[in-house]
Amino acid sequence: MKKNLIILAEILVLFVFLRSDFAAYFLDDLRAATADKIEAIATMPERRELQKLRDSIRPHIANMNDAQKSYLEDVTENKDKLNRFYYLYCVNKDLNPYVYGANLVYFCGEVSRMGLVSS
Repeated sequence: MKKNLIILAEILVLFVFLRSDFAAYFLDDLRAATADKIEAIATMPERRELQKLRDSIRPHIANMNDAQKSYLEDVTENKDKLNRFYYLYCVNKDLNPYVYGANLVYFCGEVSRMGLVSS
């Protein structure tokens, strides 16, 4: 009987603790940190491919101005942005105010060559 009371008291203390604001804050931080780490692990191959693309275009874009370089860094941040850019400006030939002419042709060629766009 004494064991049952101790177990019941432990469950009650645990229940009260888990309903407290401190526990909610702590568990939310733990959940967020875990989710961030899982996302980082899941996107690691994608980030490596995009880094290879950035490394391959870096010598060619060295003569661009800072706004153009920043724009291409933003475009190569993730595959969704890269796919959107590729289909708008490489496939559909829409006008891009930052990257155009030989730079656009080179960038589109590199993206296509590396197979980074989904069909």
